[in-house]
Amino acid sequence: MSVKYIPFLLIRHTGTLLPSGALLIIGGTQIVNSYSSCEAYISSSDTWMVLPSLLIARHEHTATLLSSGHVLVTGGQTTQYDLYSSCELFPRL
Repeated sequence: MSVKYIPFLLIRHTGTLLPSGALLIIGGTQIVNSYSSCEAYISSSDTWMVLPSLLIARHEHTATLLSSGHVLVTGGQTTQYDLYSSCELFPRL
């Protein structure tokens, strides 16, 4: 699904520039809740694409673009500020 804007403000998320030129936004928080949401900004059409969510909500994590085109999402915190030691592999776009 494509939308013209992200419907809410996030902080403590990650932004990863993909080889396609899209900007992948993963997770984040609005102070009270952590989110598992993933969106991509497509600059050529000035739209946001809603993507499948992470398995767990997290903020203050890392997102690293791998040579395969996948994005490795590691660590972060829960809404209660507990630390995660898990990782997830986001598929190529």
